[in-house]
Order: sequence, then C-alpha cells, then structure tokens
Amino acid sequence: MPDPISTQCPIPRVTRETISLMEARCGERLRVVDLKRDCATSTRLRELGFCESAEVCKVVAQRGACICLLAGTRVALGRDLAAHVLVERVR
Repeated sequence: MPDPISTQCPIPRVTRETISLMEARCGERLRVVDLKRDCATSTRLRELGFCESAEVCKVVAQRGACICLLAGTRVALGRDLAAHVLVERVR
C-alpha cells in the first residue's frame, strides 16, 4: 500500500510579484513582504513600523523622498531606505 503522504500532490507555492517601495506608484495599497538584509537599515525600518505583512500606501514621491501612510501615520523615507522595503500590491 503506498504511503498516503508521498502520493499527495504538493501544494503549489504562491509566487508574488515583489517590487521595492520606490518602484510602486503613488496611491497604491501595498503590503510589506520583506526587507533587504542590511542589519542597520532593516532594524531602523522595523522601528518605523515597516515589518512583514504591514500595509502601507505610498502617498507622494518627490525627487529623493517617498511619503507613505503606515498605521495612520505619514512616514517619509529617503530613496535609499525606500529601496530596501520590498512590497506586493494588495488587490
């Protein structure tokens, strides 16, 4: 008798299209998927509230800065920090 676990179809992995926060368009609802692995940068971003599964809306992007709405608060990030935040679009 075959092993029931080995004969089951594997669960397909959901692939998400991830982009950096700087690449997202203004007005989009986004969800944080991951932070790039720079220790000092990711620690600072987490302190600001940019942690996995947090929802964020990019409000304004001008020159080198990006303003986001995160947990009811407007947060301004420089281009370098925003590039470390990987997000997916929320449908």
